Amino acid sequence: MKLSKRQLKIQAGTLGLASLLALTVGGQAFSAPDMQGAIKKYNAKDYQGALNDFKEFAKTKPNDGLCHYYMALCNQCLARVGEAKLHYQKVLEIGHPSLKANAQTGLNQLEKVTVRYGGVGSSGGSSSTSAAAGAADNSLISVKPTAGGKADGKTDAKDAKEVKKTLPNIKRVIMFYSDSSPGSAAMESTWDDAKQKYKDLEFTRLNVADSANSDMVAQYGVTSYPTTVVIDQGGKVLHNQAGPIIGEAFGTMLDGYLKKK
Repeated sequence: MKLSKRQLKIQAGTLGLASLLALTVGGQAFSAPDMQGAIKKYNAKDYQGALNDFKEFAKTKPNDGLCHYYMALCNQCLARVGEAKLHYQKVLEIGHPSLKANAQTGLNQLEKVTVRYGGVGSSGGSSSTSAAAGAADNSLISVKPTAGGKADGKTDAKDAKEVKKTLPNIKRVIMFYSDSSPGSAAMESTWDDAKQKYKDLEFTRLNVADSANSDMVAQYGVTSYPTTVVIDQGGKVLHNQAGPIIGEAFGTMLDGYLKKK
């Protein structure tokens, strides 16, 4: 299976925050200013800028598993497969168990990637770190066309109409958030963008600190913030995910359910 550069970014976005729960690792919140700034750049899709900041942070804390995890994600988004693998492997050595699980998933995804430099193909598993880093801007990542999609990951006007026709499949999207959760704050811009794009859907944000929402919190088993719940027309839960879903990953998740009849 071959993945496009866009798909690499989507996978990295999903991996980046989906299973980090309340954005604490080993009981320590993400409070370091340098780390916070780098994470903000990553969420804003400034992958190179974020990577530079994470590298600086790593100079003072070379065994910070979270830092290496984000460096892996940044390199994955930049199609630097070799470097991404090295940092994922570092997380497997020193990271918190929740990060190790995501790092292994990231490695498994990269095994499916084929990157070509200057027209010469090489598998993601055998590409060197230097080659991946040096040719990030020139890399040609092939993708096998899938049913209902295009090889370049783009959606044409016909596809957009089909999505709109199936919008009723989703009735409501709920985000349970906490004012004290960095992850909740990180997801706000993605949430606002989705509300503008999917105008036929009902978007609801519920503050878990509000006692009026306690029944809903219990009903959907919310224990970490943010948690995103997608509900269909019949009240069935289609998706229940703890942790921020950022950028393209959020739209990809919704589109997946919208296209199902």
